[in-house]
Amino acid sequence: MKRVKNEKKILDELRPRLLRISQAVRRETKALPITQAQSAVLSALMMGKPMRLTDLAKAEAVALPTMNQVINRMSLAGWVTRVPQADSATVLIEITEEGRRVALEAAQLRNHALSIRVSMLTPEEAAMLPQFIAIIDKMFPREPWLFDPTEEK
Repeated sequence: MKRVKNEKKILDELRPRLLRISQAVRRETKALPITQAQSAVLSALMMGKPMRLTDLAKAEAVALPTMNQVINRMSLAGWVTRVPQADSATVLIEITEEGRRVALEAAQLRNHALSIRVSMLTPEEAAMLPQFIAIIDKMFPREPWLFDPTEEK
């Protein structure tokens, strides 16, 4: 880990703020018809191609049976479908059009909640957000299953 001046103090300041952000987003979007886990699966499937159940479980850091339950519920809701692969025992999870609609609706609700908070910023503060986004992306890559925070660079 890169050492910075007053690292412990900075980490002690950063940690509760990140938790506060997560809690606020969850609280402000509790009206969504999907759980956090379901939302994460839909987001992962919206970003790319169909995925294996094992990759989705790894992405969410949950056990395979847990992810299987999530996918079963999502399949019953019509948000995802299981697609067997020819010449293989592999089954991929694919988002459906209904799943895309639900994911987009969730994103719009989250964006609305965030826009209210962004409107509380000064124009100068709002202009700094792209820099924060780049920093957050560096700390928390989009494909968490490809990132091992215990590995030092």
